[in-house]
Amino acid sequence: MNIAVRIRPLSMHPLTLPATLETRATPDLLGPQLRGSVSDDPTPQLLTHPPVVVAHAEGGETLLNRDTVACQLQMTSDMQTPVPHSLMVYRLESATLQASLRTLHFLYGQLQPLNYQKIDANDNRLADIAARTLNTDRSLYTAIAQDLFGRRSLALRHYRMLFAATGLGERSIRKLKNTAL
Repeated sequence: MNIAVRIRPLSMHPLTLPATLETRATPDLLGPQLRGSVSDDPTPQLLTHPPVVVAHAEGGETLLNRDTVACQLQMTSDMQTPVPHSLMVYRLESATLQASLRTLHFLYGQLQPLNYQKIDANDNRLADIAARTLNTDRSLYTAIAQDLFGRRSLALRHYRMLFAATGLGERSIRKLKNTAL
């Protein structure tokens, strides 16, 4: 089953991307990082934040939100509950993307996990790490500013959209904006 859909990488931003909703076997999607057993139930599961893969024109695919998927499947905990046999997946075609791969890696790889996890194993705040990455990597900063906001620089309102998953207040978002500047 393949269904054409449009997905929103950021809940508070109007950008939508053309995608195909597909079913994938969980072991094929997560590969050797899959720990524990797989359920015998073949019914595909739709996660709150489904896996997002980019199909490259030259062949191959990249899973953009592995950490988010792992959190939803409770793969990061000591629980050994079986993971679903198959998952519903959003598949993006690299040739039709309206945002750079660099932007999508940041949105799905660093910002989306903030919905599930606030600190890493070393007690580092993930929002601080993402803000530091954004503010110190000038090519990423430029890509985000241009791809999402059509600007050269990011204002506080842009940081509020980007870091909405943190649930942080105005003062904390302002602090994130000023991280490593």
